[in-house]
Amino acid sequence: MPTAQDMWPPELVDPPGEESVRAASRRLVVAVTTIVAKAAALGTERVLAVSHGGPLRWLLCHLLGVPLRRSRIFRHDQGRFHVLVVDDQLSLTKTIALNTAEQPEWGDPPRSHDDTLGTSSMGNATP
Repeated sequence: MPTAQDMWPPELVDPPGEESVRAASRRLVVAVTTIVAKAAALGTERVLAVSHGGPLRWLLCHLLGVPLRRSRIFRHDQGRFHVLVVDDQLSLTKTIALNTAEQPEWGDPPRSHDDTLGTSSMGNATP
């Protein structure tokens, strides 16, 4: 007989004593929104975000308006990446590539800029 945990989608099962998936997803969206807004304020046209597949699926759910419980519909294979265009409020404006290992056409090269933007941990952007 299946347990209660077996009946929930695995992406919404919260580990005992740990941050919930929903809370982690909200924190991720706030962190990425902050990074994108700071990059836009600096005049940076591209931001590279590196993460595990789960958080990438959560971000895709947010950008595409897909319920978090359906996050497994997005495939993210090892060594693959997604190329998305978002505005400074983290609204998706264009999808260039999903789950690809090929270098996509980037369009015009970014302007050079002396400032850099990095992250020290999820949610803490550093200029």
